[in-house]
Amino acid sequence: MKDFTRNDIFVSLGVSFSMLMVTLDASIVDVAIPTLLEYFDVDSGIGSRIVLVYLIAITTTTLFFGQISDLFGKKKI
Repeated sequence: MKDFTRNDIFVSLGVSFSMLMVTLDASIVDVAIPTLLEYFDVDSGIGSRIVLVYLIAITTTTLFFGQISDLFGKKKI
């Protein structure tokens, strides 16, 4: 079995922290949506579309920057 290096542990912690933040972010948005819908006087159907667009934008941005990091690696941008 392979011994884990210090770098492997930092990468694992970074990925775990990122997943935690994404889940927390989505949870906060879901909790805040009813208040925002009431404040802006918007129908709940439109509110669900807003959440969907928000989560798609976050996912797309994550994929884009993941691709950029694969292309450039540790080089300075």
